[in-house]
Amino acid sequence: NNKFLLLRPSLIHEGVSGIVAGKVKNKYGLPVAVLSASAEQDEPNDPDRVLKGSARSIDGVNMIEMLKNHEELFLKLGGHAMAAGFSIPAKHETVLRERLNAEMRERLIAEPNLLDEADLSDVSLNPDAVDLELAKLLEQFEPTGSGNPRPLIKFEKVKAEGFVPMGEGGRHLRFHVQNVPCVFFGYAEAVSERYARGKLQKNHIEEGDVLTFIGTLHVNRWNGKESLQFIVSSVSDESAGR
Repeated sequence: NNKFLLLRPSLIHEGVSGIVAGKVKNKYGLPVAVLSASAEQDEPNDPDRVLKGSARSIDGVNMIEMLKNHEELFLKLGGHAMAAGFSIPAKHETVLRERLNAEMRERLIAEPNLLDEADLSDVSLNPDAVDLELAKLLEQFEPTGSGNPRPLIKFEKVKAEGFVPMGEGGRHLRFHVQNVPCVFFGYAEAVSERYARGKLQKNHIEEGDVLTFIGTLHVNRWNGKESLQFIVSSVSDESAGR
């Protein structure tokens, strides 16, 4: 039930705590701070032990402003809206966790849509309108990347069929939506993440499920042949949305 995840792993190096915080934030769609203790401090239960924190936020929650509301608990504090770092006596860990969760619950009462995921797609298309010619046309916008991302296309409420697992342990999935070949890289982890965030009603997908996919169009060139490919970046289920 926590809406701000203040985590203290038993073993973690402060050099990776920010990376961990970012990954947990992405998985659960909540603001996160990960605490670490210096290996030089030999008494893990010492209330005066200093913990270092790395925090990562979500859109709509200004992390540094939120932490500054409890500034008296920190020894050091700095950062910006999306990320912050701090140090804190171990004896303040519990009260900080309670305060941050209370503040987030109050925010959600005032802003019930705060945790809603933004629709980042550029256009919603019927799969019947997508073909190799369109994929080649979009290639004219190359090179794509930061500042010029590939257009994100949404297929709403469509059936996924013809499942073919790929990669070690079936980590990736090939299937089709109507006439469009689709590839979902890292689909098992992605589906688990979407389920954790309430975007799917179950932690797996099956053939025939009616789902909404967002992804990018590509021209797959192999052995002198060209074919259409839709690379899935996210999936959701209209019946979920808790």
